[in-house]
Amino acid sequence: MAKCYTNLMVEMPLKLSFPKWPLVALFSFLLGAASVLAYQKLLPTRTVPVDQSTTPSADPTADWKTLQTNSFSIKYPLEWQEPSQYQQSTRTAYDFIPGNLTIVEGSYYDQVLQRPRTYEEELAIAEEGPIGKQEIIVDNSKAIKYTNKIGDSTYEELAILKSSTGMIFWISMPFPPGTDPNLFDLILSTFKFLDDQKTVTGQTCQYNGITYQDGESVPDKCNYCSCESGQIACTLRACQ
Repeated sequence: MAKCYTNLMVEMPLKLSFPKWPLVALFSFLLGAASVLAYQKLLPTRTVPVDQSTTPSADPTADWKTLQTNSFSIKYPLEWQEPSQYQQSTRTAYDFIPGNLTIVEGSYYDQVLQRPRTYEEELAIAEEGPIGKQEIIVDNSKAIKYTNKIGDSTYEELAILKSSTGMIFWISMPFPPGTDPNLFDLILSTFKFLDDQKTVTGQTCQYNGITYQDGESVPDKCNYCSCESGQIACTLRACQ
């Protein structure tokens, strides 16, 4: 009897094979993120001081003294003495110690021209040999600042100002070694014109061919004069 054989084919389940590197990468990323978060929690929290974020810088001239006249006001360091006042011909001068700051107000009476010098003429005299010149703003008005050498190691700064009424001011200060180079500019920043705040009534005065408003100072060769209600009023003094 012949034997009959049948080929049986048994289907085996397929085994799927996935690469392992994506899992390793994902695990490494999660581990790294957790480490960073843990490190950040250990860091101290930075805070911004309240006074630095909301408080403006202090005014360095807040505790300075103030000189006020009928024509101007200005601040000067607390340790300086009260300024001395004296006459320079038709002008008034103020000297400050120990800073040696000098303020001269008024127009110089030119003996040759037989009249007070103009602002432009004052500038022309100041420009005879400065080593520096700069246009600045003082109390919202244009002014000129000059730098002059007055010694081997000392220089002087000079500012010439003019108010809206024509009053001229010379402000100067020497700078020996060791002087704060910003002190002069800081003092100038406190300067205020006061002569242009006077009420003009409409009356004017004529003097030496020049028209002056009521209340305005009038330069004179030997007297201190002003325009008062349409008339020139003078305080007599000896010529210097």
